[in-house]
Amino acid sequence: MRSEEINQRAEPVLATSVSRLRGAASHLLFAGAGPALVLLAAGLAIGLVVGIHAGDVTRELPPMLAATMVTLPAVWVMAGIAMASFGILPRLAMPLTWAAFATFLILELGWGLRQVSQRVFDLSPFAHVHWSAEVTIASLIWLFGAAAILAAAGLVGFQCRDLG
Repeated sequence: MRSEEINQRAEPVLATSVSRLRGAASHLLFAGAGPALVLLAAGLAIGLVVGIHAGDVTRELPPMLAATMVTLPAVWVMAGIAMASFGILPRLAMPLTWAAFATFLILELGWGLRQVSQRVFDLSPFAHVHWSAEVTIASLIWLFGAAAILAAAGLVGFQCRDLG
């Protein structure tokens, strides 16, 4: 969305009947549905391969699919971070989003190498859906809530600021 804003493609679109909220929500919808489809495809592929190898696809596919899909709320938190930074600090949106992603990646790598404590790793949304963690409904709800709050903050911020 920021590139559309910089290249002055957003203003002509928003000058039509498309509201700011609707335009931003369309991008947010893609940020939510795109990863869901990719994770679904990955889970199905992994489940089929493991199931065929094990000789029992019906037993192996559901847990493999669940293991990939459970990471979706953490991915949505990243989308929420991107939307919040775009809505509130548009000039810094890209570096802030990449910095958050890099931080989460470094935390996971550091935790895997036992250089980062569990408490520090828990700062990453991906820690709560990690394959080694006990994923609970509560953690998924908290991640979904955080993603929703971040996305809403970004939408409100975008509504209240000037383009450009």
